[in-house]
Amino acid sequence: MVFLILFIVIPLIEIALFAAIGGEIGVLNTLLLCVASATAGVLILQRQGLSTFFNLNEANRSGEVPIQQIFDGFCLFIAGILLIIPGFFTDFIAFALLIPPIRVFLRQSLAGWVQVHGFPGPRSTRGSSANDTAARYTALDVEYEEISVTDPDDENKKIGS
Repeated sequence: MVFLILFIVIPLIEIALFAAIGGEIGVLNTLLLCVASATAGVLILQRQGLSTFFNLNEANRSGEVPIQQIFDGFCLFIAGILLIIPGFFTDFIAFALLIPPIRVFLRQSLAGWVQVHGFPGPRSTRGSSANDTAARYTALDVEYEEISVTDPDDENKKIGS
């Protein structure tokens, strides 16, 4: 349902913005502005994408989990898609995603939301109930015994005997 709304609302916003801006600065200038913003966005995206890639490699080398770099990469990917779509509204969202402090705010907001609501697990086809939720998060207490073989030849003799 959300995607249906997005595919209706966003194009309507884009059409309204094209009409308003085109009425103010003219059709040719509107088209040139749209192409210029997409070109500038692609250049910025390329530079930040390379920076994110290098930061991801550095985090991997240092043994850290690169959550920040993965989130930044995802935001840059979404920004790239939005820059391909012609329009001022999508360009505005894309340029917002290219600003690092905005990505930090989004990452922290998403992390806070996940802490409060939890990360949604796989959905079942049955109706959701408290028992389904409890079953997904049941902890198992497991005992194990560590077995080590000190001399492989001794172990092979025991097995073969």
